[in-house]
Amino acid sequence: MAEETVKISSLPPSSSKERVAYDLYIDVLRVEYKDGQKRSRKELLDLYAECLHATSGYREIS
Repeated sequence: MAEETVKISSLPPSSSKERVAYDLYIDVLRVEYKDGQKRSRKELLDLYAECLHATSGYREIS
């Protein structure tokens, strides 16, 4: 099977909660997933959802 390439041509403005969540998502991926192991789509979407939840003000720090 050929490898798919995804191109994002338009990101939200840099101050939107969605863009901040995306930037946080990328940072977490770089730090926590250094092993190069392929992640499932569910894992990646769950991580972005968690980042969006945090940037929307719904995540409590304990």
